Amino acid sequence: MSKKTRKEKIIASYRRKLHILKQQETQPAAGQPQETVHQPVKPVNIIEKKLAPADEDLTIKKFFLSDLRKSAVIISLIIALEIVFYFVRIKGY
Repeated sequence: MSKKTRKEKIIASYRRKLHILKQQETQPAAGQPQETVHQPVKPVNIIEKKLAPADEDLTIKKFFLSDLRKSAVIISLIIALEIVFYFVRIKGY
């Protein structure tokens, strides 16, 4: 299960508060006059995470691919040298 984001947590807290208020309205206390308290609603500033620009993702991918190619070339050279040394050694017997 994925973790909740900040927005989802704020929305969930508002839903809980709304649910509690609805329960209080539907179940008035017996024998006590019902008082309604209206608090002004404060606007919530939600700071969203800014995603990395697409250019940055492409450069990371480009560097990864270039490193992968270099590694493949070096590994193939090492394997080729091993094969050459193997056959040279056999020829010497």
